[in-house]
Amino acid sequence: MKDYFGIDGQPPVFGSSLFERRFRVPRSLFVRIYNDLKDRPFWKQRINATGQPQSHPIQKLVGAFRVLAYGECPDRGDEYVRLSQATIEVATKKLVEYLVDDLGPLYLRPPTDREVEGILTRNSARGLPGCLGSLDCSHWKWTACPKGRAGTYQDRNGDRTIVIEAICDEDLWIYHMFVGAPGSLNDINVLYQSPLYIDITTGKWPPSSFPFTVNGNTRTLLYYLVDGIYPRFAFLVAPYPKPSTEQQRIFNRLQEAIRKDVERLFGVLTRRFHVMLHPARFFTVPSMVLTAQAVAILHNMVVELRCSNFMSRTRAAAADADISGGCGAAAAAGAGGGTGETAEGDAGDDEAATGDNGGGGHETGTAAGARGGAGNETGDRTEGGGLRGAAEAGGLPRGGGGTAGTAMDARQRLRRGTRDGGDGGGGPAAAASAAANGSARDARTGGHVADGNAAAGTAAATDDIPPIQGTAPPNFMAAPDAPMSEYMRVLMATGRARDRVEHGALREDLCRHVWEERGRLLAPYLE
Repeated sequence: MKDYFGIDGQPPVFGSSLFERRFRVPRSLFVRIYNDLKDRPFWKQRINATGQPQSHPIQKLVGAFRVLAYGECPDRGDEYVRLSQATIEVATKKLVEYLVDDLGPLYLRPPTDREVEGILTRNSARGLPGCLGSLDCSHWKWTACPKGRAGTYQDRNGDRTIVIEAICDEDLWIYHMFVGAPGSLNDINVLYQSPLYIDITTGKWPPSSFPFTVNGNTRTLLYYLVDGIYPRFAFLVAPYPKPSTEQQRIFNRLQEAIRKDVERLFGVLTRRFHVMLHPARFFTVPSMVLTAQAVAILHNMVVELRCSNFMSRTRAAAADADISGGCGAAAAAGAGGGTGETAEGDAGDDEAATGDNGGGGHETGTAAGARGGAGNETGDRTEGGGLRGAAEAGGLPRGGGGTAGTAMDARQRLRRGTRDGGDGGGGPAAAASAAANGSARDARTGGHVADGNAAAGTAAATDDIPPIQGTAPPNFMAAPDAPMSEYMRVLMATGRARDRVEHGALREDLCRHVWEERGRLLAPYLE
């Protein structure tokens, strides 16, 4: 305690920089973990049968951190913390379980909507709108792999390993880590086993509430940057395997530069926590999984404390300051342009309104024929803005003695049990009126409502049936739209995520976007 924390009001022997160098975490983070653990049963200092105090919580915590930081054997710490190998092994296991169980839901989870928005904003400034981060895999050697399972976990280099799949952002914050796949699998097979792939193909992830526009095309499926081995899926963007043009080479250069975030992540993890640098001595895969997750959580906690001083943050702040002057002028120009478009829209509405008197307005159904105008019959839609614009211009009836309305209005009237021929025009009178106006199509519409629903025709036919005394009139209800089954929803999400055509179209749009902004986007990587 005297070396790193001080006793009796004396300052510690080693300062904060040496503390972080030897424990791989800042002193404030170590103290936070210590305060959470010191009162728990295993960590709490106890008195033995002879009345002597047992080991202090700091002794156990220092021994466990030395195992994670240096990757040393548990009995190696006996020289410094004066604890047995068994005690340090248990302390390391308890520390790992505490990190995963208590801090995992906070520091190793998918990003929230606010975090997704921040990631998309930063990656858009880097030249790739809609990018959620970088995805890649790494291998961790397993020294204690059982002989009977050596073939399953043997990688292409002949070593027994497990695979670690991770996703991170520009700050190297880990949002996804999948650990435990056998080393004999390549990145594609690991992806198919990953919870990330299952969530994407079932429509649970990524969120579709963040649309982005590239090269004039708007999309809602966000994507990750990967290397060339991954399949051509719509949620993955890989570099061109054989770039043949200057545009493709420039895109590959930027894509690889940004994708190196996850490559840097694996380098930082192994340099900071040597337990992942050296071959694992654990006897079971679950122990390796828990240790890798605990290391990722500690890494994220360190990033949380240090990210304000990262070069990427300062560079982004400087770039925002440089372009802040031009934003005001652009906003003013956009406001002026918006006024002009509004004026044109108002003029268009006025022109549509004049169509009520028989001018050149586009109307629908028998509305145009009833008023005798020169309108253009377009069925359910108009060229000037759809059903809403036609209704505002008088082209669609909103009640009274009109003809057949839209299919949605008809269904709503049927659900209410309304059989009034004047409020939706389903009866023979509406058909006769439509026929009198010379519109065969409107006559058909009046016979069975706008969408040809048989239930509407039945409801209209019952208007001629006299009611029976003491008996409630029949209530005809339209069948509700059948909801999409879960199986069908998963099929549609899977087809959307695995669309190879969309993968190529997205990469082409990104390539054109990067080519147009190549001077600004490549400048940070040429310094």
